[in-house]
Amino acid sequence: MGFAPNELLIGWEPPLTTEQGESMNNNTAEEQASKLRNNRILAIQALNRMANKDTPTTPWWTIGQQVWLDGKNLPLSYGTIKLVP
Repeated sequence: MGFAPNELLIGWEPPLTTEQGESMNNNTAEEQASKLRNNRILAIQALNRMANKDTPTTPWWTIGQQVWLDGKNLPLSYGTIKLVP
């Protein structure tokens, strides 16, 4: 038939993204949508800044150094401490 399924069922093809949508008459909704777009851009910029930091963290321990491990989250073959052989 040459029509999209949504066009046949509901009479129009909804937009895939907010940028493709048609303008609204509701100013409050327009303001909220623009705030969401700006917040998304700011979040992406903050994530990119953190990912592109050039200062690598220095390791707390060196290879071969002995450290104390808490046995609470270690995967043991016998399950719990009550079932120790």
